[in-house]
Amino acid sequence: MQQNVDKLSASFPPVALIDSVKKSLQLPLQVEGYIELEKTIAKIQGYEYKASSIPKNNVGVNWNAIQNIRQDQEAVITTSKGEITIQLKVEEAPATVAMFVDLIEKKFYDSLYFHRVVPNFVVQGGDPRGDGFGGLETTIPSEFTFLKYKVGSLGIASAGKDTESCQFFMTEMATHHLDGRYTIFAEIKNGINVMKALEYGDQIVKVELKKDNLAEVQ
Repeated sequence: MQQNVDKLSASFPPVALIDSVKKSLQLPLQVEGYIELEKTIAKIQGYEYKASSIPKNNVGVNWNAIQNIRQDQEAVITTSKGEITIQLKVEEAPATVAMFVDLIEKKFYDSLYFHRVVPNFVVQGGDPRGDGFGGLETTIPSEFTFLKYKVGSLGIASAGKDTESCQFFMTEMATHHLDGRYTIFAEIKNGINVMKALEYGDQIVKVELKKDNLAEVQ
């Protein structure tokens, strides 16, 4: 065991240096990087990684915003390969939907890229950094329900419970090992073929709410 630890230690920078980098990260904005560095330290030192209490600014559910979103609200993700129409799951994932709609209205996703594509698994985008380690200055709660991942489900990327932020992914097949681990907040209504044609580096040109089913503001 100690021999393996020594070999790993020789292959990585000093733990003190890794730890100093970890402590310099801004949370929750860089929570993904924070957790990866914690996992690296655990591996070098030969112990099993267990999620620590990560400082986060969790904003909960914006119920005022949810009241103005219809149950059948749809959005259109325009990509460099074509359009994907999705239907939001307002009732099942109110915190996620409220955040997603807010980001759409702020044009947050416009001109970002799909930074992760795993054939027959997922297509992931929505990272402002473009490398999988970007996020927002706030997080939202995990929303695990009875919903199951199938072809065309949309989930929110997570680095652990209640660390969800702006990155989302679309599943190319049923992926039941994700059930109960990642929030499902929408499903594709039209454009499965476009989703399956996406490649690493393809662009999210824009994301817009369909105006014909926007709720009236009271």
